[in-house]
Amino acid sequence: MTLPDFDIYNVFLNVYHSISATSLSSLSIHVTDTLWSSHGHSPLFASTNFLRYLDTEGDFLQNVPSRASLTTLELNKYYPTHADIQNMFDASPCLETLILHRFYRDGPLDRANGDDGAPITIIAPTTLKSLAVSLSGYHTDSNSATSCDCVLGSLRTPNLEYLEVVGSSVLDIDIDLKVHFGQLDKLRTLRIQECTVSSADEEFFLSLKELRRLELVDMSPKEMRRIADPSSSSFSFPRLSSVFLSTTGGYMDGPYSLLQLAERCVAAGCPRFTLEVEKGRSGEIFGAIELCIQDGRVCIIESDCSGLIIDEEESDEEWPEGDIEDEDRWGDGEEYPFDEWPDDDDRWDDEQGYSFNGWSEWELEHELEEDGFPF
Repeated sequence: MTLPDFDIYNVFLNVYHSISATSLSSLSIHVTDTLWSSHGHSPLFASTNFLRYLDTEGDFLQNVPSRASLTTLELNKYYPTHADIQNMFDASPCLETLILHRFYRDGPLDRANGDDGAPITIIAPTTLKSLAVSLSGYHTDSNSATSCDCVLGSLRTPNLEYLEVVGSSVLDIDIDLKVHFGQLDKLRTLRIQECTVSSADEEFFLSLKELRRLELVDMSPKEMRRIADPSSSSFSFPRLSSVFLSTTGGYMDGPYSLLQLAERCVAAGCPRFTLEVEKGRSGEIFGAIELCIQDGRVCIIESDCSGLIIDEEESDEEWPEGDIEDEDRWGDGEEYPFDEWPDDDDRWDDEQGYSFNGWSEWELEHELEEDGFPF
């Protein structure tokens, strides 16, 4: 459900603020008003003790009264401090999946004892197994090779099994994976999209001893070679058994590097290695690589494989900022353009905003029930 402004939010707030939403297990709510963080709005419900999935803006998180049962949290445009992240984890001890859309480095690095103290360490719940982050700003610190002024560098996720990092086709983002994600001894799947990989990341790749699956999306041939064939004599990814490749560039050098990686893996004992090429985007890559396979234990297939992060550039085109005339504001596939309401409809008042009193009881219940809210 997407609400165009605070007046609409208040319609729901007037109905639900005193209700304990004990049957609510999933909530997706977005407010398009960019000034949300400066408004001190009350929680939408009195309690949400059994909420398991939450998808919203970062600033709305404080308006959810209880997140003790939350297993999946999806936040958009979240600019947290170290304390914010730790408080989020403390309030969600059962969290299994964390998805951060358009995550931005904001503010100085928090330290335990002021400027002279050590950086704060953020401990994620032991239940956290999946983390997906899309970056909306530069995440390197030119003055340090071992730290960054964002909370990712202080995050410790010892039981993480899935990591997804999405950069940008506009920004040349070198995230420095070792600095931001540290030692991930249990990581099984790594998905990287539109990120710059540097020589500094080699140590991170060499540390992934349990990695089974590597997913590379819209990476340049140079980046793929750095991942598949590091300069170090040490062998990367000793347990790797599948690589997924998706690219719009039609590059050939990168896929050949991945084929060489596959052959090294089977030579090291992998019984079967699968190279996956995305359906509809494989083109000549599929046939060219297939002809070069020398080991029968290496196979190439077409596959559909999506990450936890949606294609946000396409999403921005579909939801242009400042133009909400055609938005599906209510999340039910229907449109409610204000300019099509009859002149005598008093639900919209230019001076007073959206009028709750203009809704009949049946209309309000119908709209809320359509969106999956218990009434």
